[in-house]
Amino acid sequence: MLVADYQAEEGHSPLAAPSRPIVISLFAGIVSTAVIYDALPPVLPAISANFGGGTRGDLIAQLAMTLPLLGMALSGLFSGRSIDRFGIKPVLIAALFAFAIFGSVGMFIHTALPLLAARIATGIAAGTMLTCGTTLIAAHYTGLGRLRMAGRLFAVGAICSVTFIQISGIAATISWRAPFLLHLVFALIFATPILLMKLAPSAFGERHTRESGFDVARQIMPAAPAYCYIFLLNFVSYLFSVQLVFLLASIGVHSSTSIANVVMVYAFGALAGNLAVTRIEARLGTVATIAVGCALLSLAAYVCAVSWSLEILIFGPFIGGIGTGLAIPSNMTLIMRSVPLALSARALSIGTSMMYLGGGSAPLVIAPLGEAVGVRGVYYTAVFVIGLAAMPLVALSWRRAQPETT
Repeated sequence: MLVADYQAEEGHSPLAAPSRPIVISLFAGIVSTAVIYDALPPVLPAISANFGGGTRGDLIAQLAMTLPLLGMALSGLFSGRSIDRFGIKPVLIAALFAFAIFGSVGMFIHTALPLLAARIATGIAAGTMLTCGTTLIAAHYTGLGRLRMAGRLFAVGAICSVTFIQISGIAATISWRAPFLLHLVFALIFATPILLMKLAPSAFGERHTRESGFDVARQIMPAAPAYCYIFLLNFVSYLFSVQLVFLLASIGVHSSTSIANVVMVYAFGALAGNLAVTRIEARLGTVATIAVGCALLSLAAYVCAVSWSLEILIFGPFIGGIGTGLAIPSNMTLIMRSVPLALSARALSIGTSMMYLGGGSAPLVIAPLGEAVGVRGVYYTAVFVIGLAAMPLVALSWRRAQPETT
């Protein structure tokens, strides 16, 4: 879709222009994910020590970080149908309340099992809020406006990732439990705009709630390629966060400050991609933009694989961040355009599940792969896999660019 196509689409807004409370509220989900993943890293050693240290303590600390991914993936099983049945506002309020309670309960829990259960519930709440946010974008924006808002959504997530980890580090100097309170603080900030939202009668689910599961699946099927790519993109993003720590260790970088700075480079790259995606997609089209994002991720993996100095390696996560920042918003808008508006909530809830299944499954695959081929072999493998995945996109973009013959 090129700029002329976007301009033609602009005049067909599904609902009225969103009010300020709606615009603020649609960011609740992406900010909540940043709280989940950037509040705890500074206190993971303290969490491990609190639960006895050693292998058991380390495992509990790692699960406290990764189990919310499972919760976010699980949220896609019911968040879309809940929006269809009850509407966006009630679901968003319930999810915000659950996020505040289960997210901050770590302040008071002293045993492992309740803490880990609460982390799963926190992930479910965050995933539900993210689906509500993307559904609001689908309902209130079209064309370039929709793409621009999707880019801003993930740009805010990148900014929050950098900001919250600094705030958490400061809070951790008071108590290792203090960062859990960020969940409650976040909920209080978003409570007012969410309660003030005034939404038009729902465009979602009125007809489709009575359709069979087969009919709904048939209408969502055009979004299947976007689901595959968004799974892959979030799978690969693991290479520029957790896996990057092991790569840095291979060149003698062990300082927590240096590691945090390199990971932040990836976040800044993602922010740059998020801010540039509207202009690039308007010129190239959706498929070509996703292809460019995949190409940049493949290049980033290659830079990481061949670099033996920090000065060169640091370009890898930055390039990878740009690729992710371009491809993920384009994939989300592709899902929105691939299905009827009335099925947007269900389609986007599946998109949320696929995103976090990709991120959650990455360590299960990459850890044994690293044992087999080494830390650099993982990045060489990624170069091949991402390049292979980009080929259908390149072929489709090339075919669309050819002039029609008579």
